[in-house]
Parts: sequence; structure tokens; C-alpha cells
Amino acid sequence: MTMISREALSVARGFLVVAAIIGLPAAAGSCYFGFATYRMARMGPKPPPTPPSASGNALIVGIEMLDYAAGKAGRVFDAVAAGISKGLFAGSVCALLFAVGLYFTGRGLHAGQMWSRVAGGTLLAMLFLFSLLMVLSRLGGTTSMLALATMGLSGYGLWVIMLRFA
Repeated sequence: MTMISREALSVARGFLVVAAIIGLPAAAGSCYFGFATYRMARMGPKPPPTPPSASGNALIVGIEMLDYAAGKAGRVFDAVAAGISKGLFAGSVCALLFAVGLYFTGRGLHAGQMWSRVAGGTLLAMLFLFSLLMVLSRLGGTTSMLALATMGLSGYGLWVIMLRFA
């Protein structure tokens, strides 16, 4: 194992911490939304509502119309809920894969691997540029301060990855 500096070790640990912060909720979300999507798919679509009959007095026809409209609205809400569940499942799986990538990049940085320096540097450069765009867009307030802090941390990480590895 190669000897790496204390700064490089802190950047590698930072990747691992961010991977845990992103990965744990993403794993829980993947399980929950995956199960919910599977359960919705197993139930299948609801049967179509029965159209109102034109027989009976006005009160019964009105109630049948409300029942028919509620049945149609329920089918729409079920379709929307299934779509949202599928989207959240896909987002959770993508976040989980991103966290796994961060974890392996942090482990590679800890071991002094060149591929992890390239991957980490690319990620930190993109984060730095995105934060710079947010600062330059003059959002102001807390958002601008958060973007400035993120820009500083990613700049420090880039400096460590480029210059401080042995």
C-alpha cells in the first residue's frame, strides 16, 4: 500500500461519508418504492365503473352519476400513483448506484488508485462548476452561501486530488 497524505485520506473519507449519506436513504427508498410498485402491479387495474342507468328518480340517477365520476377519478388517481411510485423507485435506484460509485471511488482514493483520482477529480470538477454557476446567478441568501461553501469544499478536494497524492 502506498503512503498517502493526511489531506488525501480526509478526501477519501469524505467520499465514503457522502456515499453513506446518500446510500442509506436510497437503499430504504429502493426497497419501499420497489415493493409498492410491485404491489400495485400485482393488483392490476380496477374494473371500469358501471355507467349510470337512466331509470329511477332524479336522486338515484344523481347518486349513480357521482359514483360513476368517483370511479373514473379513482382510476386516474391510481394511474398517477403508480407512475409516481415507478419514478421514485427509479430515482432511488439511481441514487443508490451513485452512492455505490462514491463508495468505490473513496475506497480507491484510500488505496491510492489512479482510476479513483480521475473519477473523483471529474466529479469534484463538475460540482465546482455547478456551484460556481449558482454563485454567479445571484440567487442570494442561504442558497448562495451554501453554493459558495460547496464550491470551496470541492475546490479543496480538487487541490488535494491533483497535488497532494504521492
